Order: sequence, then structure tokens, then C-alpha cells
Amino acid sequence: MLYLEYHRGTLTSQSRNKRNNRKGEVLLHDAEFLAAFAALATGAAYPRETLQQAWELLCLNQFHDILPGSSIHAVYVDSEADYAKLFDLGESVRESALAALACALPAGTAVLAANTTSFGGRRIGLLDGSLTAGVGLAGPDNAALVTQAVTGGTLIEIPDMAPYSIMPLTEVTTQADGVGSRAATAVRDHNQLVLENAVLRVEIDPAGEISRVFDKQHSREVLPSGAKANALLAFEDRPLNFDAWDVDIFYEDRTEAVGGLESIAITETGPLRAAVQIKRRYRSSVIVQSVYLYADSRRIDFDTWIDWHEHHTLLKVAFPVDVLSPVATFDVQWGNVQRPTHRNTPWDIARF
Repeated sequence: MLYLEYHRGTLTSQSRNKRNNRKGEVLLHDAEFLAAFAALATGAAYPRETLQQAWELLCLNQFHDILPGSSIHAVYVDSEADYAKLFDLGESVRESALAALACALPAGTAVLAANTTSFGGRRIGLLDGSLTAGVGLAGPDNAALVTQAVTGGTLIEIPDMAPYSIMPLTEVTTQADGVGSRAATAVRDHNQLVLENAVLRVEIDPAGEISRVFDKQHSREVLPSGAKANALLAFEDRPLNFDAWDVDIFYEDRTEAVGGLESIAITETGPLRAAVQIKRRYRSSVIVQSVYLYADSRRIDFDTWIDWHEHHTLLKVAFPVDVLSPVATFDVQWGNVQRPTHRNTPWDIARF
């Protein structure tokens, strides 16, 4: 793979447009799978023309210079309208397929769970709305599933779900409480908030930064001594040429820690997930983070919402770890990419 030592700014310019592109890719992937499944399982008509129209809109907006973020303003007005139409088309296909599948399910089915990914095993889904008190859900084996009421709905744990599959869930009168060592907890410990499950302990300091991650399974600290993770940093971004196209390496010379903490609070704790919400104000912008720790999980999830009004400013977040590895692996649309964790050579330096 050749690395172009230029135009690095196109990886982040017009972030709303890039987000819409990724949402469109995920939506059409899921819609295609569900439509194909419904056609095979129920004989429902496959919406080929609708999907083709949606994919053509998506591919059109991946064209240079739309997706790189280097077009004029009028292009993004049109692109926003295209994405709105694409979402309508994709959602109509998805909902029609789910409706066809629901009609063919066994009597008594209350919820249809769908795994539209190629990954099987334990899955946690979010059901819109809440369950009736004293009522839970069960899978095909009639064993009660662990659930947890959260903001925006109900989490449901399915212990084992096959890749690219659907599963009918039925109501049961006894709801699994999921208490015990599997629970994810969030508590206040003196001046810190602590997220904890069976494998990790995560401590968040009064500034909203992670001061400690302790790996219980390996009895070791994950962060270097004295380091903080989830450290938001702002950088002056004034490249020599082409604001939308370039980020130059000297952007690192002018760094500002993002403070402005407005609130930090525990928002969830339970058998499946614990959460802390952190709200900040930086200049004219607002940053709201939800930090999640799931039961039994070695992963810490961050859901970050940003209302950004700054110019010539890059926002990044630092996660230093005490792990010896020459590379770090990052996800991209259909796989992953590895980047060096050091700057030992000129080509390492170029990939800042």
C-alpha cells in the first residue's frame, strides 16, 4: 500500500458527510441482508430497484471531491438531501423485510432479534421502549434472558446468536435479574467515579479523565504511571495550504487541554451495563461523552456527541497505554488498518 504524504485533512473534513456515508453503508448492508432473508424465508418480493437506487445515491456521494470534504458548500447541501433520500429508501426496505419476517414467526413472538453481522456469539441489543414490570423475554430454549432498563429503551442479552440470523423472542413472567459477579457497576469512591465488572476496574477522576484502568485477569495496570486516558486535546490547525485538504505535522506544536467540565454523573448501573456521562464546554462548542462498561467485557465504549463551532482547530483524544507493540490496529469500513506506534523512520514520521 502506498501512503500519500499529502492531503491528510481529507480524512476528517466535512465530518457530518463522512458520518452519513458510513451510516448509509451500514443501513444498506443490513437492508439487503434482511430483504434477501425475507425473500428466501417467506417468498416476499425482493426490492431490487429500490436497493439499486439507494446504492447509486451512496456511490455517487463517495465520488471525489464529495466524500473527501473538499467540495464547495453547495455540494454538501445537495449531498445532505441525497443522504436523506437514501435513508428513507434503506429504512423502507428494512422495515418491509422485518414486517414480512414477523408475519411468518411462531405465535406468541414478542420481539424479533436480528444479527446482520458475520460475527456470532453473545450479542446485546437495544429494544425501543420498556418491558412491563415482572415480564421478561426468552429465546427458543425458553430460558429467560438478562435485560436492563436504560435511557432510550431496554438492553437484551442473547448468549449465543449465529451470524446472519434472526431469533424470535417470547415473553415470560419471570425476568432474569442478572445479579452477581457478572454485573457491571458504577459507584462513587471518594472523589472518583468507578466503572467495574469481573475483568476491569476503570477510575474516572473529577476532571472526567480516566486515571486508572486495572486488568483483573492479568493483575496489571493498563495505563502508564501518572498518565490519563480520555484526555481531550485541541490543536491549532493552520496548514501552509488548502484548509480542507491538509493537516501539517507542526499542528502538534500548539496544543491546549480541553477542560470546561460542566457535569459528570453516573447514568446507568446494572446486570449488563454501567455508564458515566461527562459534559464539557470548550469555547463555543459542547462535548458530551457517555462511557460504557459492559458485564464481562474487556472493552470500554465511548459514545461522544459534539456540537462543534470552532475554526482552524483539531479535536483529538489521547489514550496512552502501557502496552509494548510496534503497531496499533484501527477499524475501517470493511476491515482494519495498522499504524505504527512509534516514529523510528522517515516513513513512520510521515504517517503522523
